[in-house]
Amino acid sequence: MRPDFFFVRDGVVVEIEGYAFHGTREAHRRDVERFNDLQMCPEVRLILRFTAHEVFDDSARMVARIRHALSLPPQRPQLAHQKTPLPSKSRPLPPTNDLR
Repeated sequence: MRPDFFFVRDGVVVEIEGYAFHGTREAHRRDVERFNDLQMCPEVRLILRFTAHEVFDDSARMVARIRHALSLPPQRPQLAHQKTPLPSKSRPLPPTNDLR
């Protein structure tokens, strides 16, 4: 999986959500799945999502928000064993009865 932009050192992901590519029910399903997969990546501490409108018509505000996110102190790191590895076809999520 490859995010649109990934500031590796800071663990900040930036995703651009354009209606042309994300405007169907199936695209919405994929976006939700992608967001959840990114959220579980041990290297990711923050995900920022912007619309195409923000990229083209309000880019100064978008850049300011990204800069602000990059200036935040890192959160206490989670131990590697506390995050679930990304599921894949060869490694699906284990079944669970403990849904809280």
